[in-house]
Amino acid sequence: MSEQEIRGTTTSAGRVAELWYEPDAADGSLGYRPAVLVECLVSFRSLKAGISHSEERTYTVDWDVPAVDGLDAARLGERPSPAVRPAPSAAVSAERFQEIEADLVDALARRERLVVLYNPLFQIFSGVGEPIEDFLARAGEAALASLEPELKQLKQTFELRLEQVREAQGREAKPGLDAGPEDPDDGRAEIDRRLVRRTEFFEAEHRLASLFTGMAGLVLNIPRIMPRGSHDRVGSTVELHEDLVRLEQEASEALNDLYTRYLDMVRSYDEFAIGIQPNNVRILRRAVVWVPVAGEG
Repeated sequence: MSEQEIRGTTTSAGRVAELWYEPDAADGSLGYRPAVLVECLVSFRSLKAGISHSEERTYTVDWDVPAVDGLDAARLGERPSPAVRPAPSAAVSAERFQEIEADLVDALARRERLVVLYNPLFQIFSGVGEPIEDFLARAGEAALASLEPELKQLKQTFELRLEQVREAQGREAKPGLDAGPEDPDDGRAEIDRRLVRRTEFFEAEHRLASLFTGMAGLVLNIPRIMPRGSHDRVGSTVELHEDLVRLEQEASEALNDLYTRYLDMVRSYDEFAIGIQPNNVRILRRAVVWVPVAGEG
């Protein structure tokens, strides 16, 4: 039988094409049993998800209980095996094949689903077979982009608050500086205190800047300010120290809240099922396939 005849619905004589499945081993107790084989192209399509995916499927006899487990197409031949008793004539007409194919298409439309992931916040779908890690990474990029303006606003807010603390400290220190110290030792102590305060401001500014070093840093390692004791800076006033620690802590908490929202956005996904329309099932080949089984013939 030629390849053209095999792929046709029927042979030129009006008979259905026949194939023989190669037995696992030569065994004189084997006989042939007829089964229906249908190869088809199944297409899953969704405009919303932007997916058009096709798969070739092979079904034998009942669509839930295949006549051959793990059918190997390479073992389908055009002639029977001499090691198996001869097969009787095929009893499946072309009309019966049409009914079988219609049943198969109906079963596929009812039960087959291609499931992908969907994030409704950003209208993002996973690709067919895309690892969930890759899908979450793409959702993460979208979440970062949506939160970046808020991150910049937070940075500006806390930079402004730090500058206000700096100005308040400057106003408190200025009267003493204008009057001038009576004792030279007091003057040197005041200069030392000013240097310590300036250093503490510089370090606080540096820590705040590190908190807001881009969204990538926020995601990879959300920073937290470690509490500092009042003895960390000799010459620093308790009030200044508490103001800076409180400012840094509030900035850290604000970023932690932002990070929690980021995680919620990334994790807000569901499964999206794509079904099959009957007109998206195309029959590629149909045949009677003779399956070698024990005790037949």
